[in-house]
Amino acid sequence: MHDAIRARLVVLVVRFFYAIALVVLTWATTARSQEIFLTRPLLDAPRPPEPIDNEVRFFLRGGFAYAMPKRVPLVSSSLGASIDVRHITRRLTLTWIIDIDDRRGAFASTSFGTGVGLFYGVPRHAAFAIESAVAIDWTGDTFAGPGLSTRIVIQPFFLPLRLANRCAGGPVMAFVVSALSVWGLARVDFTDAATRGSTLAFGAGLDLMHFIVAPIVESTHGFAHCSVRL
Repeated sequence: MHDAIRARLVVLVVRFFYAIALVVLTWATTARSQEIFLTRPLLDAPRPPEPIDNEVRFFLRGGFAYAMPKRVPLVSSSLGASIDVRHITRRLTLTWIIDIDDRRGAFASTSFGTGVGLFYGVPRHAAFAIESAVAIDWTGDTFAGPGLSTRIVIQPFFLPLRLANRCAGGPVMAFVVSALSVWGLARVDFTDAATRGSTLAFGAGLDLMHFIVAPIVESTHGFAHCSVRL
């Protein structure tokens, strides 16, 4: 009885994630050609449209998970890549994702997954992504079975890598603040009895492309581009 309730809860969470993605997709499609900059005076000339960038986001993530079959907390860590595949609008992008997830606690499990996602980012403001992946799970050196996951990622301050490479907003904003994110995940595993079931997880992440690669690129210019102006 309790297992059925928990399974229904996970299904409702996943449906909620997809409903949010549908709302974002609809809104982005209707407003695809509009650029609004609230920080500029109304009488100023409009800022030219932002270039459309193809980017790779490489996240180091950490957080906590709750595994339903054993009702135990776990520590979750992962490496994930999000690669732009096709721009649907200027701000909405179809992405290919790769995810390596490790869970430790009452049991240990590692998964290798790949899938697709939608990334919606407004430069100098926030970004939102929803990602779904199919994974294979391993417990130790033993193949345990497949799994499905859906992850939501929010970057409170989004700066394209092109601007981060030029140290826009200063080094703290370009290399640290723009690299931060928070995430939530719903997962179902079709594995052995020790790990079978659903998992809910949440945590924070760091985009290594902004945190490591961008400072290296800017250092070749002696940090001459660094400016507090965005």
